[in-house]
Amino acid sequence: MICSLFLTNLSYSALTLGEPNQRFTSQFFLEKLNLAKTYWKNKDFNNVIKILTINIENENTPKNIYIESLIHRAKAYYILNLNQKALFDLKKCITIEECNKPEISFLLAKSYEKTGNLISASEIYISILKCKKSNLKLKLNALKFFNKI
Repeated sequence: MICSLFLTNLSYSALTLGEPNQRFTSQFFLEKLNLAKTYWKNKDFNNVIKILTINIENENTPKNIYIESLIHRAKAYYILNLNQKALFDLKKCITIEECNKPEISFLLAKSYEKTGNLISASEIYISILKCKKSNLKLKLNALKFFNKI
């Protein structure tokens, strides 16, 4: 826990060091992403969210790191039952062309399902079933939704 707090403080203090144009390099954002993955392995989802928020809120974040940060933060919100926040990130992610993947749609549908919005969930599950990019596992999980209702 102390190590976790120490690493978090280091992450935030890194934001205030250096010249404005020099401190935000691709390496900086990649390090934040990797730090978040370490927290993920330790199931420290609150720190995952804090670290990834740095990447998401910074306009200099490379697009691929921004997308991955958004996806992982949404998953962390989902795990912590912060479903409205997960929905917000997932909706933002779906609007990015490079991020429009069936796996993200599935997580969005699950988040709608957890919030009780079964109509939106069913619409997304139907699109997953129709999508040629969806793998068999996703399609089977989408079908489970319809077996429950």
